[in-house]
Amino acid sequence: LNVENLKKDYVNTLNKHDIKLGTGMQSLRLCITGVTSGPDLFTIINVLGKKESSERIKIALKIFSQ
Repeated sequence: LNVENLKKDYVNTLNKHDIKLGTGMQSLRLCITGVTSGPDLFTIINVLGKKESSERIKIALKIFSQ
């Protein structure tokens, strides 16, 4: 994963759906790490990799939808 491209794509998606940057970043961070603040989120995603990051998001969405 390219950190800069990933960040750019995510910000573009947030803008497309009229989601504030802070809200979108905290939500994604919560899905990936379980906390709302910490080191650069996209670096964390890069270290975890696409498969692990996707799994964490899927698990978080299941939990949040209950």
